[in-house]
Amino acid sequence: MQGIRYSMADKEGKVVIKKCDDDVHSSRRHFHEEVSFALVTLGASTVEIQEQYFEVTEQTLVVIPQYAVHRCCPHDYAQWRFRMLYCNADWLEGVFGGERRPPGVRLIKPGPEVCADVERLFADLERGPFNPELESRLARFLSLMLPSADDNTGGEGEEQERLEAARRYMDDHFSRDISLEELSVAAGISKYHLVRCFKRRYGLPPHRYLTTLRVNHAKTLLAGPGTTADIALQSGFYDQSHFSRCFKAYTGVAPGHYLRR
Repeated sequence: MQGIRYSMADKEGKVVIKKCDDDVHSSRRHFHEEVSFALVTLGASTVEIQEQYFEVTEQTLVVIPQYAVHRCCPHDYAQWRFRMLYCNADWLEGVFGGERRPPGVRLIKPGPEVCADVERLFADLERGPFNPELESRLARFLSLMLPSADDNTGGEGEEQERLEAARRYMDDHFSRDISLEELSVAAGISKYHLVRCFKRRYGLPPHRYLTTLRVNHAKTLLAGPGTTADIALQSGFYDQSHFSRCFKAYTGVAPGHYLRR
């Protein structure tokens, strides 16, 4: 039995990850104050939610609404694994700005590739840090799980102006840490709408656009005399290791091998 582990993804504890291997946290009926998203990775279970019974197997995503009374009865505890994401309801409202309705009970079988992506997302949330790239991935996942509401963000011209405001903000401030919350305020639209529409307009989600700005700036600095550590900080990366990973991912070479003389 490997047991259960809880981890805070963000500093405020608004997003919590639970990892459960060969165990179950409670067979009693209970509820959570958060909205819960479960990914079953092994085994099968009878799940009771609001006096409804569901047979859940691996590679199933389950949405459990806030305050929904539920319990889980695995068929075989030794072959039972799942990951759970708990999201504070007020935090969710802030992410989507009313563009998503509170969820009902949902069971989704998205296929092995999507499940693998979700499992990687949950693992990365557990490890951290909760940076804009990870928050963007989380917002995309949540947008798949939550029902849409009417989009009241204005016409196409207004949307263009808002997205351009976000882009200019990143152009002007790329060398410091920029959160999705900060960008959504600058653009005047919700985090989710920003992530979705920014990629549609500019071809990259905001966090990758920001990383590209930083890598391009670092290229110009690498032509000068500065150290790699200094260039990493001046370009907006967390540290030299983060800089090296991103730089090689975008250029194919390590910073020390760029523009070799």
